[in-house]
Amino acid sequence: MVMITREQMKHIGYEHLIDDFIGDYIFECGQKKLNEIIAKVCESKKVLEFLGVLYNQKVAPTSQEILTRLYSIGYFMFAKAETLCLGSLILASTWHIEFNKKLNIISDDEFTELIVTIILDCDKRRTHIKENFFSRYFIKISKRLPNTNYLQKTVSLLLNSIFFDNYKNFEESTKVCEYQNELNKYREFKAILICANLYQLKFQERLEEVPKHIISKIINDTQ
Repeated sequence: MVMITREQMKHIGYEHLIDDFIGDYIFECGQKKLNEIIAKVCESKKVLEFLGVLYNQKVAPTSQEILTRLYSIGYFMFAKAETLCLGSLILASTWHIEFNKKLNIISDDEFTELIVTIILDCDKRRTHIKENFFSRYFIKISKRLPNTNYLQKTVSLLLNSIFFDNYKNFEESTKVCEYQNELNKYREFKAILICANLYQLKFQERLEEVPKHIISKIINDTQ
């Protein structure tokens, strides 16, 4: 099974996490099954009551609250882990679209954290034998993660070019522009920390290039 961490899943973002899960579910179970689950969630009085409480209190749901609410619905009580998870994602997405986007109760990053927790909680709730829906899903979303070796070269060239004035070489400058586009994909790039570290390195130690341990730290901060 592909190992993917909570932080890596958060880095992917809630939109891709939800879209990929739904896409995989349709592929394995069919559109009809998906429509059935959407109806079970959106037409449930218990779900509507739950959403009403969240709206009145202006609070975000937790993964545990969502799962508990779905478990109170007969359809989900003995459902497969992936079906329970899909229902939970639909409930969470409904709250996010109908209430959170209008009231800004939590940030997108915090909502991503909720989605990641739901997926991991559902994966733990069932005993999986060998390959299963979640293992296949984790393999799929792991492909959205950057190649670490390529990223290390990207960061190294980009930062050395910016902070050590290597723009004279036109060919290298062109590469830097390409690498900058690649880096723009990362939502949690620690720009302030990087600038502070490199400022100190350049003007106090007078180094000719960014040390590898700084590049490794940057890589870790973006994963």
